[in-house]
Amino acid sequence: MKKYKMLPVLVEAMQWFGAIEDVESLWNWMALSGSQNRLIAHDGRYYIIVDTKEIEIEPNDYIIKGKNGKFYSCKPHIFWKTYEEIKDDNYHEI
Repeated sequence: MKKYKMLPVLVEAMQWFGAIEDVESLWNWMALSGSQNRLIAHDGRYYIIVDTKEIEIEPNDYIIKGKNGKFYSCKPHIFWKTYEEIKDDNYHEI
């Protein structure tokens, strides 16, 4: 058996707090990547359709743009176990 560790990966992410007013900034950020998006509200839950893939988001979820340019959602407790914020604007991946 071998052991492996996750390589450090730099991702972009935004946390959505559930306010419909915040959807525009989320939308603009996602649109910059060229993805085709739709927002659906149903029974108090929100769904984003990103390039025909459905992503369910709930208040406080993080929307992450991965290295491949694809978007996905992540619960806060998982996000903070996996990522830490980069405070240095000059940070670059090696």
